[in-house]
Amino acid sequence: SDVCSSDLITLASRGLTRSAGDTHLTVTLPDGSSRHLPAGDSSEIARAFVEEFLPRFCEQPVVVWMSDSRNHVVQADANLAQQLKLNISDHQILPDLIVVDVRANDPSPQFVFVEVVVSEGPVDRMRRDALLNLLRAGGYTAEHGRFVTAYHDRSAAAFRKTIGQLAWGSEAWFVTEPKCRILMTSADG
Repeated sequence: SDVCSSDLITLASRGLTRSAGDTHLTVTLPDGSSRHLPAGDSSEIARAFVEEFLPRFCEQPVVVWMSDSRNHVVQADANLAQQLKLNISDHQILPDLIVVDVRANDPSPQFVFVEVVVSEGPVDRMRRDALLNLLRAGGYTAEHGRFVTAYHDRSAAAFRKTIGQLAWGSEAWFVTEPKCRILMTSADG
């Protein structure tokens, strides 16, 4: 990784690194509540995304769904998803995170679908299309969806291995560069 020692100190001071022997990570959600995830690289990226990306790139984010290898559907998440008309019962298509962003100047919510990648599994075209179908089934349009693949570092093997798979119209974000994102845009939209 290209992270310099001062960056590691900054990440550690914000709680974005773990010590050997930690069995779980605590994620502070945008509403101030917390969720415990099993310790591991995926959980570290998910925590950084919630705590670093959401405040920077969303207006009023609410976590609807957060994948947890121990507890696949948290009841509060399922209730909120039901209120938003999202069917989150199909575990095959669910991403690692679903966030709804309530924007002040737009009465329609924007959904942020996030895949956390440690080795593979980015938001590719097929994944994006399946998530778009989930939105459409709830009465939303493609404009209500945002698709992000979260990585630890853009110099890491996981990013280099999967960059060619990223769907057009999606974003890539990195724990080590929390103020930046890569937008996968094309002239065709």
